[in-house]
Amino acid sequence: MITGSQVRMARVGLGWKVVTLAERADVPWARLQHIEREDGVPSARPEIMEKIQATLEAEGVMFLDPADGMGPGVRLAKMPEAG
Repeated sequence: MITGSQVRMARVGLGWKVVTLAERADVPWARLQHIEREDGVPSARPEIMEKIQATLEAEGVMFLDPADGMGPGVRLAKMPEAG
């Protein structure tokens, strides 16, 4: 499961505002803000987290496994388009 900080890192890495990710993932923007502020795995329903993760992964975000000893993180598979 991804963490709130990973969601925030991925969104910022793509150059998106909270409202952009909320609209693309079809989740309320206030809920997304709450998720991003939570430490560790957010308390959001699994289906909401799945929508957020799928949206970010479709844009080339790779979520790094905290089990590798480096902690949770993200990697962008491609540079975000300017705009």
